[in-house]
Amino acid sequence: MEEIIRKRHPNSLPALIYAAASATSREVEGADKPNSVAFLERRIKKLEADLEGKDEDAKKSLRAMEQQFQKMKVSAFLVKANNLGANSENKESNYQPKTSGIEKKYLPDSKEDILQAENNVHNQHLTNQQMTTCHRAVKNLQKAEGHAINDFNSIDIERLQQELAMKNTKIQELAKTVEVLQKERRTLLSNQTKVEKIWEKKTKPSKADRINTESSSTQYLENPEPFPATLDEKCYQPNVFAGLHISDVLQENEKLKLEIEQLILETEKQKVTLQAALVLLPYSTGMNLLLEDTETYAAEHISCLKVAHQKELERIITQHALEHSSSKVAELTNKVSTQEIMIHFLQNQVADLQRSKEDLAASKVHGEKLQKQVAVLEEELEEAKQKYSPELKHFLALERKIKNMELRHAQREQELQKVIQQTHCTVDSKLIQENEKWKRLAQNKSNELEMFRIELDSILDVLRELQKQGVVIPEPSVVGTFSSKVTGNI
Repeated sequence: MEEIIRKRHPNSLPALIYAAASATSREVEGADKPNSVAFLERRIKKLEADLEGKDEDAKKSLRAMEQQFQKMKVSAFLVKANNLGANSENKESNYQPKTSGIEKKYLPDSKEDILQAENNVHNQHLTNQQMTTCHRAVKNLQKAEGHAINDFNSIDIERLQQELAMKNTKIQELAKTVEVLQKERRTLLSNQTKVEKIWEKKTKPSKADRINTESSSTQYLENPEPFPATLDEKCYQPNVFAGLHISDVLQENEKLKLEIEQLILETEKQKVTLQAALVLLPYSTGMNLLLEDTETYAAEHISCLKVAHQKELERIITQHALEHSSSKVAELTNKVSTQEIMIHFLQNQVADLQRSKEDLAASKVHGEKLQKQVAVLEEELEEAKQKYSPELKHFLALERKIKNMELRHAQREQELQKVIQQTHCTVDSKLIQENEKWKRLAQNKSNELEMFRIELDSILDVLRELQKQGVVIPEPSVVGTFSSKVTGNI
């Protein structure tokens, strides 16, 4: 067992302990070996050889168990792949993956078909890679088509802007003509009033003529004659040359602008729908046909939109001429249309969120299934371990003990490091306290020295004053008596 542990775990604690013990025993008992020791050594070698043989047998049995486990794992994986393929077929009816037929053909019915199943899995992996490449190509085509649609829409918008500019110029010309016609009408009205005034002056009767008119009136009543033909043919109609006011024309222009904005929004809607349709395209095989169909559909739809736009313009003009509606109605209709567009967009977002929720629920269910499978496999592993031989069980128990010893050793090392760190911290704190104490003592001594120097300076000042006053300072031998006299004089 010692050699096995040394071979498998050379750097572990038990191996090091055994090595140290064997080294010490060899040093102590290396001088003379009796026959019993030699016999025991041979017996130990035989036992070790038997143990190694049993270890090899255990390794072989472990390998066989691992192979069986791998086979079971592969079979479970293939069953799971079949289930996933069925679910994907139910969810995405438009897509028809090629892997479903391969999975149905190559289901492992027995242990001999496991290799074929592994080959099928490899082929499935290759097909998935091809599918990813196809999706990337589809995305690139979608990007190119989106750029083309944007260019086409920009061209259409420029054309509509040009048409709008042309209509604005026409409206300005019509406004100028309306002004000219209104001026002519005013001049005609002024001329007509002048003619009427002149006619009234001419038709006023005199006194002599009144008598004749009275006499002739009876004749006229008896024989009435009509007015001249020139006066009966034409009658005055004031609304003939009236025309539209400039405000009405501007309102019509605003309505046309709103219609153009609505058309731009419709084109953006169509762009979004086209992009969604392109995202839902199945594979690159039907891409060209779908692109051609979308192009033809887009061209037809654009032509229909042009016709509808012209009809709408004519209808708006007629409605304005008949009803003279205000610009508020157009604003409200524009607001309603924008709100409808926003509602449609939000509905699409809600549908996307619902789809994502469904995908999340499916993924959660799949994860739970996988967890259950893992638990079942762990139980099978435990059952397989229970079927081991007692020697293997003993060996596993020894491994567990060794792991526990290593964990305890690591924990003890961590505790020792913590204790060492704590001791370092305490030592550092003590050193800091001692340093602070000595610093305080030094500061106190320096303060005392400063006080002593100040006192000495004051004494020297007093002595200098005394010398100035003529007091004789005695020698150091009689300083004590002299100091008493000086203090008495002071």
